[in-house]
Amino acid sequence: EILSVANGFSRQFLPNVDEEPVHNSIQGELFTPHFVWANVDNDNEIFQKVLKVINWLTHKKNIHPSDIVVLTPTHDEGWQLVRLFEENHYQINHVFEDDSSYRRNKKSFWMGDSRLKMCTIHSFKGWELLNVILLIPQNGNDPKTDFLVYTSITRTRQNLIVFNRNDRYNEFGTKFPTLKWN
Repeated sequence: EILSVANGFSRQFLPNVDEEPVHNSIQGELFTPHFVWANVDNDNEIFQKVLKVINWLTHKKNIHPSDIVVLTPTHDEGWQLVRLFEENHYQINHVFEDDSSYRRNKKSFWMGDSRLKMCTIHSFKGWELLNVILLIPQNGNDPKTDFLVYTSITRTRQNLIVFNRNDRYNEFGTKFPTLKWN
């Protein structure tokens, strides 16, 4: 399902793509992935929605926080999320610090670190995790954003939850399930 989403996104938003860049896996999956898309109008509520989704994943779906990454467009938003989650008793592994901490924290994403991960979209390129929560930035029609969103979509191995704040992608997101976690 997520490969189909990535391919559809690339056809609609990435220029000069003649064929689907991500090919379907030959091996059958042992799980049913969750892919949901939420177009968010009120930016003030987005952090609470992210908290609610992570609570749903960890408590209702029994997904360990170490298998979840939240991808933010900026360090400022990342810091806001880190503070919110720490206030809610989550331990966070994040890259929103100086250069030496950044390198150490990013490497610990894959070394058995049991904490919830938070990272900028730029910093997560080349990595993947079971569960990705993506916060799409508000910028207008910047082609760089198209590539960042596409790259983020392809970083998940199981569940992808998208919070879209960019009007450019609203219609694309209407084809997919919305958030239902009750």
